[in-house]
Amino acid sequence: MKLKLVGVVLLLAIGVGAVALATGIVPTTRASQTSFLTAAVTRTNVANDIAATGTIEPTARYALAFGQPAQQFSGDTVPTGSGTGTASWPVKTVAVAVGDPVKKNQVVATADTTTLHNDRLNALDSWRVARIQLKTANTALSDAIDAGRTGDELDQLRSSVFNARTRVRDAEKAVSDANTKLSAATLRSPVDGVVTEVDISKGVDAPNGAALVIDGNAFQVTADVVEGDLANVKNGQPATVTVAAIGDSIGGSVARISPTPTASTSTSNNVVSYPVTVTLQNPPAAVRSGMSADISITIAAAQSVLAVPTTALVGSDGQYAVRVPTETGTPEVKPVTVGLVTNAMAEIRSGLSEGDLVITGTASQSQTTAAPGGFGGGVGIPFGGGGFQRNGGNGARGGNGGNGARGGNGG
Repeated sequence: MKLKLVGVVLLLAIGVGAVALATGIVPTTRASQTSFLTAAVTRTNVANDIAATGTIEPTARYALAFGQPAQQFSGDTVPTGSGTGTASWPVKTVAVAVGDPVKKNQVVATADTTTLHNDRLNALDSWRVARIQLKTANTALSDAIDAGRTGDELDQLRSSVFNARTRVRDAEKAVSDANTKLSAATLRSPVDGVVTEVDISKGVDAPNGAALVIDGNAFQVTADVVEGDLANVKNGQPATVTVAAIGDSIGGSVARISPTPTASTSTSNNVVSYPVTVTLQNPPAAVRSGMSADISITIAAAQSVLAVPTTALVGSDGQYAVRVPTETGTPEVKPVTVGLVTNAMAEIRSGLSEGDLVITGTASQSQTTAAPGGFGGGVGIPFGGGGFQRNGGNGARGGNGGNGARGGNGG
């Protein structure tokens, strides 16, 4: 009787345990598996860049003043040499305002030319008189020579011809100056650009200094490059200028490398920097002077080459290799020959083919699994009263469980 009671208790205990496992009451184990991160060998461009930040500015600015040719300058300080000279220039028209776009040779302002026209007419009259006097002097000298005159009289006639020629030259210069002043009464834009300053008003004499300032449509960015990178920068190198304000990137090239360090920040954080100027190629109309810009100067490039992420490389310079995945799960190490290597990509010259997979790292993945083999149905109990479960069912949670032991026959 006691033996039968023990059997029943044991049967109940095993049955409860099986139900707990099947319903997930008993926690499963958590196994840690390591998987590999991979990337394919691709054909692409590999570039090594130097990055810096600067401010967009026009490559050329022009100060325009009546009576003088346009004067080119850079920076924010308008040349003090620009001015109206000794003449008075009453402003007749102002055809533009600040912010207006202009084309090369477009008229932007004019001055009243009444006095200038009168001066030119007077100069022309003087020139005509001088030419008549020269003709008369030449005739007198020719007649004297034909008449066989000599001595002081002939010398005086030659002197008269010389003086007449001088007066003609002076008169011609006066006419030329008058024409130049007339031309200088009309201000024309020297370039395609935009008006950034207007300091004249219609009906008022033009002040001393520039009447207008025009910025050209060509732009540049000057940024500080640290001394460690400067040796790799050369004039003409391609560059990319990214302007966050307009959400666009623009092509460019290195135009100028300063031989002297930046004055204000030359030793910032004990690092010497040098100004490098990059000109923009075909900037869009939305670009404005004063916008911040990030420049990226390409110091080395390999076009349309096989490449992998640099993180795939193992080894050292001259003896590089990569790891490739295999069906067994154990990576295979393959030697490769590399070309240009940057922080992001590495050029592969031999050892791999396009489309091959390389391992770039590992990732630890945790996965909840059932106990090895899964949980079968309750183990068959060879006691009378019938087994708890004759055939083992599928294991709960995780892989399919193995078949449980067949239960015993009922008593």
